[in-house]
Amino acid sequence: MVSEVMHMREEDKRSVWKFKIKRLLGKKWLYPAIYLTVAAIALLGVWWYQQGGDLAEPPKPEVQQEEESVTTTSPDEEKDDAVPVMTEQELWRMPVSPSVDTEVVTKFFDFDRSLEDQELGLVKYGNEYRQSEGIQLASASGNSFEVTAAMSGTVTEVREDPMLGTVVEVNHSSDVSSLYGSLEEVSVRPGEDVEQGDMIGTAGESEMGEGKGPRVHFEIRDQELALDPEKWFGRPMEDKEDKEESSDEERDDEEQKDSEELRDELEKEEE
Repeated sequence: MVSEVMHMREEDKRSVWKFKIKRLLGKKWLYPAIYLTVAAIALLGVWWYQQGGDLAEPPKPEVQQEEESVTTTSPDEEKDDAVPVMTEQELWRMPVSPSVDTEVVTKFFDFDRSLEDQELGLVKYGNEYRQSEGIQLASASGNSFEVTAAMSGTVTEVREDPMLGTVVEVNHSSDVSSLYGSLEEVSVRPGEDVEQGDMIGTAGESEMGEGKGPRVHFEIRDQELALDPEKWFGRPMEDKEDKEESSDEERDDEEQKDSEELRDELEKEEE
């Protein structure tokens, strides 16, 4: 009897659940609710996947990066800041190769020098003595030798001079030039650029040094002003502190008198 009663209760419970389920399935909102739930679960899964699968990871704090300032430098400013490149200046050299043993046999005439040096600065031309506006170099052996450019420049003239013989002039700037006289052979022509040490020609003889063997007459001029070459050897062209004036008009009467007396003494000795 008891078992029958329990069996009836179980059947009643089943009937009640079936009735509830049937009633629930009959609701119109059930299926949309199921659809929305499934959709929400799907969206949650997609979001979790995109976040790398770690929902518990806290968001990283944003690091504020300081903007880097870029400073541009114009080409003109770069030139101003650049270290200037110093170009080596040429220094006046003897107009001969360093390997040639030469000596100065005629000096530049200078009133400030001793009477002995002034005598070495006079050259005989014909029957008179003239003041030398340059120097003359001769080799110790007495042989001819190569004459070289004392400084880089451009050959401006090759000519014949009655006193100096064959002459080559080289221009080094708008004002400064050098002259090479008493040449036997010439290796350059007008308009040709020469570097310091390039061959100009070979030493020969001229009326100014006739019978004294091969030599070269060398002058340095600033415009028409003759300078003492021996004072300029080893100095740059731009250094013009010691210009020597050589024209008779710029010398005083006393210096002219001393020069004339010296010439008279030399002429008397020859007579």
